[in-house]
Amino acid sequence: QTAKQNSDLTPAAVADFASLMITDDNGRSIQPAAHHWLWLHLMCNEDIKKLLIIAPPESAKTTWLLAYLGTHIAFYPEWPRILAAVTGSVAEKRSQSLRLLVDSPEFHAAFPDIKKAVGMTWTQGEWSVAPHGGKPRPGRIHPSMFSVGVRGDVIGSRARLAVGDDILDFENTRTAHQRATIHEWFHSQFLSRRMSRVGRSIVIGTAWHHDDT
Repeated sequence: QTAKQNSDLTPAAVADFASLMITDDNGRSIQPAAHHWLWLHLMCNEDIKKLLIIAPPESAKTTWLLAYLGTHIAFYPEWPRILAAVTGSVAEKRSQSLRLLVDSPEFHAAFPDIKKAVGMTWTQGEWSVAPHGGKPRPGRIHPSMFSVGVRGDVIGSRARLAVGDDILDFENTRTAHQRATIHEWFHSQFLSRRMSRVGRSIVIGTAWHHDDT
């Protein structure tokens, strides 16, 4: 709460958030390794409008992206975000994980002013929170989180933060036609949803082909 009141979102704030809110399979609080600290510094740098992190599987990319997003929602609950993944069901699982986090007793204890936004959608794939006990600001349209699978429809949505979490796999990078289809969707629909001047995109994943997106 002190960090939230006194400064912008920082790597240390994300690490503290993760240690309080997220545990590993053994119930222990997670702590960033050296490469996670690097990623957090890049994610928290608002001057970087397009950030791409490519790393091998099992390097905790998604874990620390979700930690960053959870902190981001705590700091800026009414900012709109889009979360894309390889399929709609995978994107919904990521979104549901975040929704469970912000609806947890630990989150409510740390950020008691942030509640489910009254009158706005609350599903696995689209949900909203708001400060002041859950009262959205007048005229608010876009949700705190909207999830979509690759090639899904994002027209009409706007994002202060557009996040891609493993949008590629073996199947959608297997042929030149599939790679071209993903590339066109990624640039014409997904990245185009970022708000002008202030919008950012963070994309994490694993390379599958030398000519993939």
